[in-house]
Amino acid sequence: MKHFLRAEGIMALGLVAALISMASFVIAAPPSSQPPSSHPPYEMSFPDIEAQKLEVDQLSPKPGDIVFFKGTYMVTGCVKKPFFGKITLDGNTLIEQEMKNYNPDCIGSNMFDGLFGVSWKATSGTHTVVFKADSTNDVAEGIQNELNNTQTITITVPLPAIEKIKDIKTKQPIPVPVPGTR
Repeated sequence: MKHFLRAEGIMALGLVAALISMASFVIAAPPSSQPPSSHPPYEMSFPDIEAQKLEVDQLSPKPGDIVFFKGTYMVTGCVKKPFFGKITLDGNTLIEQEMKNYNPDCIGSNMFDGLFGVSWKATSGTHTVVFKADSTNDVAEGIQNELNNTQTITITVPLPAIEKIKDIKTKQPIPVPVPGTR
């Protein structure tokens, strides 16, 4: 029994030594002592869908005018699937639809420009118009590229002009009472 325990103990020591020698092969030399790699470091590359600008065709529209908003966007890199764009006015969606410029095979040119637009019948007030490319976040662009998906403008449409009521006989304006004043 004594010899058996001793043999078992020697086997255990041999197993520990084997593990230690195997572990020494796993430990790598510090980076400063390693030769430079012949391969360039791997850089993760994300596509970019950029909302470049949002324009309006009339700078001073009047109530009732038809105004056209145009968003310009650029796609750079490999975008393999469709994505959506949206234009909102004061938080209400005027249009949201698929934007057509993408490259499912990622061959040839990987840079596209596109236009996205909608018309609106102007109403009085100050309005905020927002154009968002990739509005449903269908394309993973990386944190930096997600920050350039939106363009915003403000447009002010004045109140309609009030025509003065004229006396039929004298053709002179008749004062119109304003509520809340004497």
